[in-house]
Amino acid sequence: MQALVKMGAAVGVIASLLLVVSIALLGTLIALTPEYLPWRATAKVAAQQAEITRLRATAGVQNTDIVSMRAKVAALGVENATLSAKVAAQAAENATMREQIAGAESRVATQEGQIAASREISKDLATRNDELLLKLDAAIQKLKSVGVTLDRPAQAVPFGVGMRDASKLLGQGKVAVIANLTGRTIAKVTITCQNVALSTKKAYLLEFKPNESKEIVWREGWAFNAGETITIEAEGFVAKTWQVGKN
Repeated sequence: MQALVKMGAAVGVIASLLLVVSIALLGTLIALTPEYLPWRATAKVAAQQAEITRLRATAGVQNTDIVSMRAKVAALGVENATLSAKVAAQAAENATMREQIAGAESRVATQEGQIAASREISKDLATRNDELLLKLDAAIQKLKSVGVTLDRPAQAVPFGVGMRDASKLLGQGKVAVIANLTGRTIAKVTITCQNVALSTKKAYLLEFKPNESKEIVWREGWAFNAGETITIEAEGFVAKTWQVGKN
């Protein structure tokens, strides 16, 4: 009987030892291989899924940003195309303006050449006119010496009037070129510009040196349109009127 009791006690001790060893082995297994435990694997999968969801959300935001950036790039492309078209149109307009300016400058140069030639002719005529006047004065003096009184016939103002187009860069309308056709100074020359239709008038008081030419442009208050008149008066001469566009 005692033997049986001792054997039962021995078996109980062995069973206790086996239980302790089993628990120790299980703890070691749990410590060494946590990822293989079902509840821990489930938590890890859930964490990975949450990370995947976060990454997908980030990717969605980035895709939205990419779409927005593409839309902005497309808008910039349209704007650049519009600006390029405007630049091209402005360049074409500038080229046309340069051609117009070159044409105007060419016409002005031609007119200035004609005016210069006219001035040379006027100087020659003025010289001849002065010579004839001197001869006429001498003849009148001779007649007076023999008792014949003879006055010199009245002479029209010895001026020439020419018109030329104003430079598109410097003015508008036309420019009046007034030339003294004599070889002497003529003081107190009154030049009156008049537009009868508009009842407007403007007078200039000038002095001209021998063979000198002066210009009157729109900046001085008159643009010289067709049909207007220019009247020149000077002491000792008969006034003369020119009509713009006809003389």
